[in-house]
Amino acid sequence: MVKQNGLHVLVVEDDKDTAASLAMLLDAEGHEVKVAQDGFAALQVVQDDRVDVGLIDLGLPGMNGCQVARHLKSRPAEKRPFIIGITGLDQESVRDRFGHGVIDLFFAKPADPEQLLAILRRFQSILTPET
Repeated sequence: MVKQNGLHVLVVEDDKDTAASLAMLLDAEGHEVKVAQDGFAALQVVQDDRVDVGLIDLGLPGMNGCQVARHLKSRPAEKRPFIIGITGLDQESVRDRFGHGVIDLFFAKPADPEQLLAILRRFQSILTPET
């Protein structure tokens, strides 16, 4: 079921409990959520689907989160999502090493749910302004 006015959010997280918690939080907020446990699965999940926001763990095994973000950002302009990188590492070093120009916003693990939802609400208001 596609939810009206909710964002299409891709959660890419290798920890199943964290992924499930994020998905439940976002679903309760009215967003359509797809979950992938690794980068390769993420690219398969979104191959032809709309993604407004990618919530991506940067420390994924195999293809890391920055590589996933680069793939998502290489989509045609109308299909490029807003990317939120979530990391347990120092955000400055990650941004300098991997995310410059690819990751739009960084959150430290564990991401504060209220801050995350506030960011998504703001982004949603930009995408769907009131008329």
